[in-house]
Amino acid sequence: MTKKKLFANNWKEYRDTHWEMFPDVGYEEYMEWRVHGWEILPTHCCIIRARTDNGKVKEYCYKRWAAAEKRINKLLDDPDMVELTIADDEEVKVMYRGITNE
Repeated sequence: MTKKKLFANNWKEYRDTHWEMFPDVGYEEYMEWRVHGWEILPTHCCIIRARTDNGKVKEYCYKRWAAAEKRINKLLDDPDMVELTIADDEEVKVMYRGITNE
């Protein structure tokens, strides 16, 4: 059984496209569009990203706050966890071991 490709890989078309076809985007516009303009699916309440002291990163997506709170408490009890990032519809909060950025 062969695996069917879902999307064609069109990198050659992008490579061969003249640079003038791609509009310039200023720094402020890019920051507003990509960094400050995050979106979470309406079916989900938050995304949690945890980084351990050895640099390993795990991401968790939750549809219910009760389940997300259980995961957050479990991650906060883990002594290897050094950074916890929680993103919801309204804000992105980063918590470091022993310090909370607000």
